[in-house]
Amino acid sequence: AQSDATVRRLNQALSTLHKKSDEIQALQGALALEREKTSKLEAEVQAAWQSSSTTTREGIASSTQPVGAMQTNSAVSELADMKAKWNQEREVWEAGRPDLAKWVRDKELWESEREKWSAERASMIEVREALVADVTRSNSSLDALTRSKSLAEKDRDFFRDQYTQASGFVSDTRAENVELEQKAKIAEGQARDGVALVKHMFENQIKALKEDVDRWRGVSALLQEKDRRTDDLIRRRAAEHPELAERCRQLECQVDSLRANLIELGRAHQKSSVERDKIQDLKPSELREHNQMPDFHLMKLSYTELEPGEIIELNGLPDPDTSSLSQADALEPEEVEEEECGLYPCKWKTGADIIDQCQQSFDC
Repeated sequence: AQSDATVRRLNQALSTLHKKSDEIQALQGALALEREKTSKLEAEVQAAWQSSSTTTREGIASSTQPVGAMQTNSAVSELADMKAKWNQEREVWEAGRPDLAKWVRDKELWESEREKWSAERASMIEVREALVADVTRSNSSLDALTRSKSLAEKDRDFFRDQYTQASGFVSDTRAENVELEQKAKIAEGQARDGVALVKHMFENQIKALKEDVDRWRGVSALLQEKDRRTDDLIRRRAAEHPELAERCRQLECQVDSLRANLIELGRAHQKSSVERDKIQDLKPSELREHNQMPDFHLMKLSYTELEPGEIIELNGLPDPDTSSLSQADALEPEEVEEEECGLYPCKWKTGADIIDQCQQSFDC
């Protein structure tokens, strides 16, 4: 409040000083104009006096010359006019002299006023300088306050922005917390259900694996037992191999002898076929008698399949109409060509092995 009153007084003093300075400048301008007018009037009076004296001398000189009488008269009349004009102006100037005295008095008054106003102006200038210093200090303090205010405003804006950001961050954090809570609930539900499903799945897998293990254990036990029995069979066969090899050799010898017998039987069968063709012309009684006669030249052979790993043995002799081997295969190619009609084996399978084939032979 005190600084505001000082500023107001300073402004009033400055306005008064400016007004007085304007008045002094106006008075100085008016004084300069009056001085200029006075100097002009003095110059005109001096010029009029000089021109009148010059004209008088010229009139006197011209009056002595009768040739220019007309010119002198005109110059005298012109001089009289100028003198009359000058007298009028002088009267006007004389009439204005009281105003001039008044103006001089006013001038002296103005000079005294000017001196007084100059003193006041000096004091006002000192006051003004003091006030200017105060104003400068006030301006500096005002600048400092302005800077402080701007800094405070910046701080206010900064804190406002920070508060806004904090509010936005809090809002975002709350929204994220809500979203995370929802996700946590969903994750808990998924974990609970998923753990149960995974547990059930692994329990089923473990159960299936246990069943598979039990099955494979059974298969392994079966294979081990089979391997054990196979080893026993192999050891038994290995132990029986020398005896079986000797028996095979004996059987091969028997097969060779039987093959020779088979050849003989084939020849006998051919002969019997020829005889049968001959007997077709005989009487039925003779034919029956002939058929009832046994043919001791033929042998009856039969084979019996034993257990696996055992040898096929010879049991007996063949029927006249049957044979244990293919008679056509038993015959030599040269012997077959010599016969008029060949023999053909039946080879009808009556069992699971080739030995169970039908060995009946027939001719063409």
